[in-house]
Amino acid sequence: MPSGKLLVHIYFPLLQREQSAKQLRMRNSQNGKAPSRHPSKSCNMETTINNNNNDNGYMNQAYVGSLNASTISIPGAYKPNESSNGKKPLPEGSGSAPPQGPGDSAPGVEAGQPGKQRESWNNDIEFLMSCIALSVGLGNVWRFPFTALENGGGAFVIPYLIVLILVGKPVYYLEMLLGQFSSRGSVKVYDFSPIMRGIGYGQVLATGIVTTYYATLMALTLRYFVDSFYPPCRGATAARTMPSGKFLVHFYFPLLQREQSAKQLRMRNSQNGKAPTRHPSKSCNMETTINNNNNDNGYMNQAYVGSLNASTISIPGAYKPNESSNGKKPLPEGSGSAPPQGPGDSAPGVEAGQPGKQRESWNNDIEFLMSCIALSVGLGNVWRFPFTALENGGGAFVIPYLIVLILVGKPVYYLEMLLGQFSSRGSVKVYDFSPIMRGIGYGQVLATGIVTTYYATLMALTLRYFVDSFYPTLPWSYCREEWGTECLDSGPQEASRATSLAGSGVRTTSAEFYFTNIILREKASIDDGIGYPSWSLALALAVAWIVIAGIMFKGVKSSGKASYFLALFPYVVMLVLLVRALTLPGAFDGVLYFLRPQWHKLLEPQVWYAAVTQVFFSLAICFGNIIMYASYNRFGHNIYRDANIVTTLDTFTSLLSGVIIFGILGNLAYENNTTDIASVVNGGPGLAFISYPDAIAKFKWLPQLFSVLFFLMLFVLGIGSNVGMASCMSTVIKDQFGHLKNWTVVVGIAIVGYLLGLMYITPGGQFLLNLVDYFGVTFVALVLAIFELVTIAWIYGVKRLCRDVEFMIGIKTSLYYRICWAVVTPLLMLTILIYTLVLYEPLKYKDYTYQSGVYVFGWCLSAFGVGQVLFWAIPAVRKQPSHLGLWARIRKAFEPLPNWGPSDPQTLKRYQLFVQEGNANELFRRSSIWHKIYDNIFG
Repeated sequence: MPSGKLLVHIYFPLLQREQSAKQLRMRNSQNGKAPSRHPSKSCNMETTINNNNNDNGYMNQAYVGSLNASTISIPGAYKPNESSNGKKPLPEGSGSAPPQGPGDSAPGVEAGQPGKQRESWNNDIEFLMSCIALSVGLGNVWRFPFTALENGGGAFVIPYLIVLILVGKPVYYLEMLLGQFSSRGSVKVYDFSPIMRGIGYGQVLATGIVTTYYATLMALTLRYFVDSFYPPCRGATAARTMPSGKFLVHFYFPLLQREQSAKQLRMRNSQNGKAPTRHPSKSCNMETTINNNNNDNGYMNQAYVGSLNASTISIPGAYKPNESSNGKKPLPEGSGSAPPQGPGDSAPGVEAGQPGKQRESWNNDIEFLMSCIALSVGLGNVWRFPFTALENGGGAFVIPYLIVLILVGKPVYYLEMLLGQFSSRGSVKVYDFSPIMRGIGYGQVLATGIVTTYYATLMALTLRYFVDSFYPTLPWSYCREEWGTECLDSGPQEASRATSLAGSGVRTTSAEFYFTNIILREKASIDDGIGYPSWSLALALAVAWIVIAGIMFKGVKSSGKASYFLALFPYVVMLVLLVRALTLPGAFDGVLYFLRPQWHKLLEPQVWYAAVTQVFFSLAICFGNIIMYASYNRFGHNIYRDANIVTTLDTFTSLLSGVIIFGILGNLAYENNTTDIASVVNGGPGLAFISYPDAIAKFKWLPQLFSVLFFLMLFVLGIGSNVGMASCMSTVIKDQFGHLKNWTVVVGIAIVGYLLGLMYITPGGQFLLNLVDYFGVTFVALVLAIFELVTIAWIYGVKRLCRDVEFMIGIKTSLYYRICWAVVTPLLMLTILIYTLVLYEPLKYKDYTYQSGVYVFGWCLSAFGVGQVLFWAIPAVRKQPSHLGLWARIRKAFEPLPNWGPSDPQTLKRYQLFVQEGNANELFRRSSIWHKIYDNIFG
């Protein structure tokens, strides 16, 4: 009984059955009709009760049933076609056969056709399993993944779930109801409205069409099933993971075409008197003259077909060594005995545009992913995000940060990964697609160099705290006499002492005093100079640069191996700190302050500006680092997946760090007996060196152990990011001066970085850090990012970029990325820049205002960084052919260089043919300005 009204459906039908039978006997006696007694019943029942409508209005007729039903209808039990005595039931109308009510009708009776039996399920489970087998099929395993991929991955899941709830589930239930209620097929079910029966016939026609091609898909699977028993043939290029929806075309047709092309080639060679050659390591005949097979059939992704005689199998995630299988060096290009490689098999070690020069590459795909995580997930999340959120209203900052991350961070991160992997060029030479804009790359390298110098000083601070953590008592956990009564011990306090100090106002923790007065020796102003470096921090800075240089000594080969530890270890320590922070008194108020939005803050452009700069620092975009790392990838690597992983993990880490920091701030406010979270600690870069140590000092069990782990984690995070930034500069230098050894470049960067970093560890060093960070890094990165996006989206073109992506990895770019690259991201960043300049206020450090000459120096530094665009545009124009006029040379400088494209020569030839084919198709398109804009975004 599914209804809650149990008594109404069980007890009342019994009373009504007796009452109805009594009334029926009275009517029959008045009509002179004698009641008949069924031999199997003990109650008088009339055979004329079949049409009893039971329309009393207050009882569920489906449960009352016929008053003379011969059997009881049990849900889930199907009645056999024989009666209880083992014989078949008598035909309808026989007086001795008791009629059946609507609830007891055998499911085998054909609707509307008495006497014709209709098939029925043996039991309910068979019906359920059949529905599952019908609905859960290739539509889930085959169609859903590529549909999601073509429509933005996670962006498709949310609309899919909404439509499933609002359309799929109601319609599925509706069709089940109609079929079961009427016992009719998909055409006769429209007997409820015969004029609309054509709907059923149309649906049957569509079902027939689907059935025909669905069977062909099963034929293809059988073909692959049989082919799976073949021994491996090394002559065929193995298929990669095919992200496109037309994967059957890309998997099955290349097999047929490969056989056909090889057959045609053998026929041509036999006509020319040329015998086919057999590679000693192959079991299939492969031709050595097939190198220039363009495979321009028009319907197949050329990047996946590859050369028909590729000598090795391309395995996703495996990079090929520079030596051949026999241990000898590969023969030079053009040698007839060396099997050529297809585009999918090109060694990533070939330097772009320099066929004879080998370029470094990752050992495997995982090293690239871990290196990107180590680069992007660093101090920008644990150190910079919390104090930026604190300075901009806590929860008021989180919403703009997430919006900017979706509209700016994720699209730009994916964009830079694409450019680096496609071209195998560093952050400067990647602008070969538009040489006049190469200054963007140089400006970004300049900003990266500035960040690298002061980033290393932050690691020097962590090393100093790491060493201090080995003291029997943590030196920042207690107050010194010279700090006065305004100092509050960071270590655990007795309840009586905490109560006695509760009413003394807001106090400064001993951790903050320790950082400001002992570690930094900070001055009140820098009007009289910045002072001399701290010897202990100078020693720690030297150790930091030695570690960085050691990891970079062998390039990406050594840094890739270190990336596993650099990327994963910090999360172990952060989870421990999260548990500790959330168990402190008052932590909930701090976390609530961090997560509760302040809507009026969303109208302040400074909050949005801070969100953009935080995304830049957090993901390390628009500094050239991502381009550099991706340039060491193999050509067909699936960076779409990696970009989603890194951006998601980066956001998670930032929010996790925010919860930890603001939980600690909530505890500080609790101990200071105040509800103003923002007033308990000064903001700024030193927040992570104040709040984190303060929380560790409150550990009652082995705080030294947790302190050592935490500052080791902080050092590891800094190393991962700094290695990436220093590698970016190293790549640019080696691209320009290829004769230099890697170790000489690394040592030179370390020495210069150490000498420049000494000024940040002086008593006035934090004043300089704040100044250089704003004028030399943040402002420059924002302006150059706008130039970068406009150059890629509207000079090179979103349309061509998307075609390059499809050529490289076989993925069609979704509208989300197209619109963000072309419109949303540049306009959002330009708007924020304009608002920032209009509402500009002089930069301050805490309450200190810099002298006017310092501001002049800052703006000169910004102009020097942005001015690289104009500075490097002049030689790009001068290098153009001299017979052209000035404007023609300028226009020519905006066009890609002849060797722009993949680094592998064979793949480059295929790409150039691919571009020529696309350019030929463009000749037949309309040339109006509005059509060009539309075609660039959506074409």
